[in-house]
Amino acid sequence: MNRRNFFKSTIPLGLYPLITSGLPIRSLATTSPLTFNPCAPTDRAMVIIFLNGGNDFINTAVPLNQMSAYNQFRPDIALPDSSLITLDPNLPDEQQLGLHPTLTDFKELYDEGLLKIIQRVGYPAPNRSHFKSLENMLTGSGGELKNLPTGWLGRFMNDRYPGYNGNPFLGEPDPLGVLFGSMNKTGFHTFEEHSFEINLSGQDPAGFFSLISSLSGEPIPNIPLTEQGEMLGHIAAIENSVNVYAQRISEVFNSGANSSVEYPNSSLGNQLRTIARMLNGGSRTKIFMATTGGFDNHIGLVDELDTTIGTHANLMTNMGTCIKAFQDDLIELGLDSNVLTVVFSEFGRKIIQNDNVGLDHGTISSMYVVGKGVEGGVIGTNVDLSNQDNPGAPHP
Repeated sequence: MNRRNFFKSTIPLGLYPLITSGLPIRSLATTSPLTFNPCAPTDRAMVIIFLNGGNDFINTAVPLNQMSAYNQFRPDIALPDSSLITLDPNLPDEQQLGLHPTLTDFKELYDEGLLKIIQRVGYPAPNRSHFKSLENMLTGSGGELKNLPTGWLGRFMNDRYPGYNGNPFLGEPDPLGVLFGSMNKTGFHTFEEHSFEINLSGQDPAGFFSLISSLSGEPIPNIPLTEQGEMLGHIAAIENSVNVYAQRISEVFNSGANSSVEYPNSSLGNQLRTIARMLNGGSRTKIFMATTGGFDNHIGLVDELDTTIGTHANLMTNMGTCIKAFQDDLIELGLDSNVLTVVFSEFGRKIIQNDNVGLDHGTISSMYVVGKGVEGGVIGTNVDLSNQDNPGAPHP
């Protein structure tokens, strides 16, 4: 498969070295020598799955110790007690959870010791804006308490790869980070609060740079020694690195293969299948980020006649089956010791339902971590459904 066909045949792909997370353009354009200080071992990777829109973590894993309050606050959207999958009867009462009836795959992962549920994830000063909340999650800031300009992924990479400028270097031919799916809500911002990324959806890298360079006519033959010139120089450097990385990504994709595991034919399924194939082909990219949307369910969270089906049930089915297929694929390929999968959303939903059989923006949520290196179980106690802020969301 050639480079152009690779990018056309796979799901929309955004390539963006995660070291740029939140860093100013002038920091990325540095010409200082690279100090090689890679992560060890170099064949390990983290796969982040972002649930875009604010997943309802309460219907994902219902607090079984508060069923009376759960049914009181959600009279039309509560899942029947009999339909819930008891996660682990051996957990203490304050950690007893009932999984959504479609999450049989999550139950299997948990029983195999591969799933950790981290409860009540959030930050001290909640913000119900999708954009700001995701930014807070990816920068590790506390909302109003502090406003960090850089992402925690970027800070980690910067520590391990000081001086990295978005180009391949000795020992690391692969981009440090690869983003899949829609790139408009990544939360990786410059100091000017604008997203700074490359989305190669439907284009080869040369086409991307041709589009950029054509905006002002002929390419600039001499880049001025100014701040603006530095930014233009950085764009030119990106064009070079993207071309090199595109060739490398095509190589590892073509060299790799998936096992016989069947993935759901969905955007998330295709993203995870591609990641597994790239890893099998020799990719040493440190962080992959996959994105799946549809979780902003202000209306129609469930079917009004049967709460176990409907919008959220479909989302849960896709999430669970895709993650289980990905983990099974990694096991079959002998890569499961090298990959950690982390699943999160920008915030949760309110405890109380609205008038549209849905849920408005909440505050805290849950995180799900999957992998062979995970000690399965539950961290944190169940959310207290009676402890709400004024709009009816869980109090942090």
